[in-house]
Amino acid sequence: MKSDHHDRSAKILPGDIPLLPMNPLPHMQGVRFFFTTRPHGVSQGSYDSLNLADHVGDHPESVRRNRQRLMRLLDLPDERLCLLRQVHGTRVHLTSDVHPTPPPEGDALVTDQPDLVLGILTADCAPVLLADPVARVIGAAHAGWRGAVAGIITTCLEAMCRLGAQRHRVVAVIGPCIGPSTFVVGPDVWEQFLRVSVDHRIHFANAPETGRYLLDLPGFLKCQLSDNGLVPDRIHHADLCTFRQEKLFFSHRRSTQRGETACGRQMAGILLA
Repeated sequence: MKSDHHDRSAKILPGDIPLLPMNPLPHMQGVRFFFTTRPHGVSQGSYDSLNLADHVGDHPESVRRNRQRLMRLLDLPDERLCLLRQVHGTRVHLTSDVHPTPPPEGDALVTDQPDLVLGILTADCAPVLLADPVARVIGAAHAGWRGAVAGIITTCLEAMCRLGAQRHRVVAVIGPCIGPSTFVVGPDVWEQFLRVSVDHRIHFANAPETGRYLLDLPGFLKCQLSDNGLVPDRIHHADLCTFRQEKLFFSHRRSTQRGETACGRQMAGILLA
């Protein structure tokens, strides 16, 4: 399996907070992708410091100020940020205006409206950002292993197509997530993937622990995107491991292994300018 490494092309941009610049097509006008990193926020302790999730026990005012910093960097009002109560399912929300508080339950957002930030919060799961720059339709999906094998990519793309997107034009970016050399899973996960298709076994390798497996989540998502009609050279991956790169990313698995009960979340986002 390919080892995890830091993508040297993903440099940190200067500014109030660092973002990983992952717009894969410089000529793709009118679409902005972004991925936040861990530093340069106001949260403290295990949430140090740019935690953007308000459901993980962090002080609400710290989360509000962190989100405000992000939206100021994007030059948009705070209320233009659309989020979900993510539940590892396949529900998609079509968004034409700002979302209510608290956010609705689901795992993907789709819109054709400008200046709405579709945000996905992660701490090992994969965020998948999608755009058809011709139809001006975008989507953002939260793809942990449960949502991935259940079909969140398929339902998100179906919703985009209902707004006029065409799969062969869609660009996809898989953001920072837990990498294939660190994502150890049990036989229950292996069985769920193979129950859907025996072909999914190619995304697993034997882990050092007997009876355990290493799951290549981004590799699986690349295949899902391709199977859904995306052109392979329009599928991109940040190739950054949240578990290994502690200075850049929160990791729920890393925190759990250390016995820490608190863990922040970074954000992946996409918007039409």
